[in-house]
Amino acid sequence: MVASTDFTNRTVAGKVASNLTWTLDGVADPGDLTWTPTTPQNSSSSTAVLFDTNDAAHHFAPQRNIDNQGAWSVSIPLTPTVPEIEINEVALGWRHFNNSGNFQTAERSADWTATVVGSASGLVASTTATGVSGLSGNAVLRFSSTLLLDDSQTYTLTIHVVGTNFPAVGNNTALNRISIGKTEPDTRPNILFLMADDQRFDTLGCYGHPVVKTPVIDSLAERGVRFANAFVTTPICAASRASVLTGVTERTHGYTFGQPSVPAQLDALSYPKLLRQAGYRTGFIGKYGVSLATSAANHFDSVQQVAGYATSTPYLIQQPDGSYRHSTDICADKAIEFIEEQSSGQPFCLSISFNAPHARDGATVAEESYPWPSSADGLYLTEELPDQGLNETWFANQPAFVRDSISRNRFNWRWNTPEKLRLPHARPPADDHRHRFRHRQHSHHP
Repeated sequence: MVASTDFTNRTVAGKVASNLTWTLDGVADPGDLTWTPTTPQNSSSSTAVLFDTNDAAHHFAPQRNIDNQGAWSVSIPLTPTVPEIEINEVALGWRHFNNSGNFQTAERSADWTATVVGSASGLVASTTATGVSGLSGNAVLRFSSTLLLDDSQTYTLTIHVVGTNFPAVGNNTALNRISIGKTEPDTRPNILFLMADDQRFDTLGCYGHPVVKTPVIDSLAERGVRFANAFVTTPICAASRASVLTGVTERTHGYTFGQPSVPAQLDALSYPKLLRQAGYRTGFIGKYGVSLATSAANHFDSVQQVAGYATSTPYLIQQPDGSYRHSTDICADKAIEFIEEQSSGQPFCLSISFNAPHARDGATVAEESYPWPSSADGLYLTEELPDQGLNETWFANQPAFVRDSISRNRFNWRWNTPEKLRLPHARPPADDHRHRFRHRQHSHHP
């Protein structure tokens, strides 16, 4: 036995203290709980755990209001039972509820802090995980260095939570797991998944396009793996997104435009859920564009959907200071922030789904179809695009379902004349003041 904690001697602080209960196997205030070293569930790293309340036979759950920036904390005595104990992290499992005791259906976020104080030495260390979001999940609070606790004094572990995105009363958080111990560094790789929308495979320099400039992607392809013989069963947005998330084709998941959500039994197959179960922290930024049986917050620890969808809002989004930014740049900045906030002790998978280069489907003339970020100003002004072979003759030789399709309409909007095809690049739509602003500031042509 390496540690003992007595939950009956806990202290609580914050709003509505009477809401806080602790149970073990359905019995409130179970008293002294002790654990031998074990490996927490969903952990592949080398871990020495002082105690883990996620033990198969033991669960406890305090629940407190944290409505609209409210906060609560619980302080638990921790007594070493051997001369020295090393710890470097506290792992928490949590779930958000409403006042009726039901699970929340909308994403919430909160900041979690773990503090260790010695009875003689005072503050030993403190660490915070900020903006932990979703409906349920885990928060790993890793100290900047390993703490050495000795048996000459007792210690107090305090867990503090404050809501950062709780827009109304009746939002509660339940803490259903605490694991404290020493975890060796996780050497598994971080994953950054970038998805473009409606980009042909051959419009990349690394695939031999004679005009398109994609130096960063080309560099990744040179250093990594480039697939030259890959296929997709349903090359449209919604169905493809569902296939990417679940790993199955549309024939199996059944989802596309105008169809019901991906069925619940396939939820467990989503790659972010599988990675979460393996101990990864998962994040999503950008255009979600798919409907699963449960919300994105049930698949990703952090979800930041960015405006700029093809048919609902413009690419160029007004900022609090009155300026306008392209959704691609906003996604990139949010991705950098997510990466910089991650703990070195837990691998992450960040999925970034850009709306670009999807055309603005609400635009029916070529000049209004493709607003561009300022980073692309000046590209292709002197380039002559090669003939792509798509013309009226080609359409005339196709079956009726192709001749009368939305693809034919889009072709007529944007590419059915040499002048449209060879526009230096798209102009912002003249009927939108946000785009006129960008046009005045950044356009290099009339």
